[in-house]
Amino acid sequence: MAGTRTIVARWLWLEGRIMSLCVENQIWGDLTWNNEATTMVLWTNLKQQLASQVRAKATTVLTASNAVSYYCRDNKDDSWEEDENEIRSDG
Repeated sequence: MAGTRTIVARWLWLEGRIMSLCVENQIWGDLTWNNEATTMVLWTNLKQQLASQVRAKATTVLTASNAVSYYCRDNKDDSWEEDENEIRSDG
């Protein structure tokens, strides 16, 4: 009888240990899923921020390019020079 009790006790201990490991496995699985979801959100936010910075830089370059082309182009009428001369003569 003592041998049977020992076997039953070990059996119950193993059953409890297996149940404990199953719960732990579920917790780790949930944590992994949560971390993957968080990673995807952060990755999406990073891509959006980088795209926004690229667009902002392109807009800045385009605006600067437009300003240069507008103010540095060959004006046939040179009206901006006349306006500048009027401002200087008034001062």
